[in-house]
Amino acid sequence: MNKLFKNPVMLLRGVVSILYVVLGIYLMFNLYFLHFIQKDYRPLLAGVILLYGLYRSYRFYSEFQELPNE
Repeated sequence: MNKLFKNPVMLLRGVVSILYVVLGIYLMFNLYFLHFIQKDYRPLLAGVILLYGLYRSYRFYSEFQELPNE
């Protein structure tokens, strides 16, 4: 955990990946957020954002494992 705080870019990547996942879930279940998107396209957009967040989380985890222990 200490190596995460020594590398602020990695910390930012982790936070952003979590935000993408939360945004995808929030968009899927809240019909009033971004109300101008049609009902038919809302789950598709939410799914794409959620998958992108999961991809970023995977990349963050793999890069975090490669950091040297100091």
